[in-house]
Amino acid sequence: MKPQAFIKGAILIAGMFLASCQNQSDERILYVAPDGDDRNPGTMDQPFVSLQVAAEKATAGTTVFVREGTYVEPLLIQHSGTEQEPIRFEAYQGEDVFLSGKGMEDDLDDVALIEIDGHSYITVDGFTIGDVTTNHVD
Repeated sequence: MKPQAFIKGAILIAGMFLASCQNQSDERILYVAPDGDDRNPGTMDQPFVSLQVAAEKATAGTTVFVREGTYVEPLLIQHSGTEQEPIRFEAYQGEDVFLSGKGMEDDLDDVALIEIDGHSYITVDGFTIGDVTTNHVD
């Protein structure tokens, strides 16, 4: 093989590798926004609307950025992260994210507003939680 052809081939392979790494890291970031749609891919320009769809898709190493707004739904974690690759749910760049329990029944069978049952290496950061009351004793 000629040296020039070898160099061109190595550059082509390196470029393909870098492109695949960029796509992989983009897939590990999801977005949720009040004006999104759960049929969207969860990107910055086409976010999901529900925390639940993002939780279903978030696996080890995924960061879910939640855009400003009020979310009247529970966050039910579906997967575990790892020590090296936790799953993160974060308010996007310090925006005000309000997770509301409005409409949740004060019922022993009702779910928690954030449920991480049986999962580990999960971080939830920057959410304000409210509209939650109960008369039950823990």
